Amino acid sequence: MITYGAIAVGFFMMLKGFMTNSAHRKKASEPTEAERRERVANGAIRVMLGVAAVDGKFAGNEKVIITALARDAYGYSIDEETMDKILAQFVADKAALPREARALGMLLDPDGARAVLKHAAMVACSDGELSLEEDDKLHQLALALNLSAETWTAQKKAAFAEIQRIVLEQRQAREAAQPAG
Repeated sequence: MITYGAIAVGFFMMLKGFMTNSAHRKKASEPTEAERRERVANGAIRVMLGVAAVDGKFAGNEKVIITALARDAYGYSIDEETMDKILAQFVADKAALPREARALGMLLDPDGARAVLKHAAMVACSDGELSLEEDDKLHQLALALNLSAETWTAQKKAAFAEIQRIVLEQRQAREAAQPAG
């Protein structure tokens, strides 16, 4: 005959097994640090490409900035064909950028979110100006990354300064490479 005690012990053993299995499943589904870094890199690059798609054009400076940031900031290499494919996705689906930004925002701490926002602003500013539409999309990006309007303003200024520095360095390198004459 089964007693209430035996039923209770069986129930608690079953519950413990369920909880243990749930904990193992949860740990197995959490990304490793390397996987998280790769997701951040992919997301940041996609967000930068989404910002580049805002005006429907993908200028040479945007490609150069995205390639350099992907390599230098995220340790990632991306070729022009891949960039063109991702860009086409953003041109075709205007709601893709906010979705990407929200997903990326869940992976980032505040410093990482500020860095992504600055990098996206650098892409938008790479032609030397920031259109109202680009400014609006970057503001939406800041909100999706849980950043304040003040942070957006600071990152926009930092992006402009960084782009000006890069342009100046490129100009000086071209001038130095030209033969004297």
